[in-house]
Amino acid sequence: MMPHEEPPLAADDRRYKGNHPIAGLFHVLFKLVALVVYLFGGGLGFISLFVFVVLLLAADFWTVKNVTGRLMVSLRWWNDIQEDGSNHWQYESGNLEAVHGFDAKFFWVVLFGHVLIWGINFFVALFGNWPYLPLASVAICLGGANALGYFRCRSDAKKKVQEWITKGAVDLVAKNPDLITTAAATGMGTLRSAMMQQPPASAAPPNPNQYA
Repeated sequence: MMPHEEPPLAADDRRYKGNHPIAGLFHVLFKLVALVVYLFGGGLGFISLFVFVVLLLAADFWTVKNVTGRLMVSLRWWNDIQEDGSNHWQYESGNLEAVHGFDAKFFWVVLFGHVLIWGINFFVALFGNWPYLPLASVAICLGGANALGYFRCRSDAKKKVQEWITKGAVDLVAKNPDLITTAAATGMGTLRSAMMQQPPASAAPPNPNQYA
């Protein structure tokens, strides 16, 4: 009798391999349209072109800040202005382990690529097309704000996870001093296994269901 063979897995023939194709579409849509209008919309007249591009860039800024970042990389940031006029950056993160790798890669490449392309447009305008400098500057400021906000947000989320792991290990060892001797004799795998089997109650993970 022939051994049972598992049927071959169907090939994933989707063009977008992540979990959020609609969010991925809107993550790039306003950026692409704004760039096309900027490069090829000279026939509209400078004033009309300027207004259209700024509106598209503003729509992109809002979409990335409030929708695509939350869905594709489970991150969110905003900036609070205090009574004294100072700025205070706020960050939220969901379950980062549930983020699809393709969604994350697509999000970051498009996010920073957008700023890079407008940086090139800025230098092109600087050396040959002065009237377009303010428009390129607006694009860099809006795209750069999102890029900086999400970069800081991701760094903050990783820091919180690391702090949670460290606190959990310290609490576990404090409750079970013999783990140090056991881990020294058998390797750190013993300590990791103990943490997985008996997570300390005092160390709660950082908001895993922030967006549930």
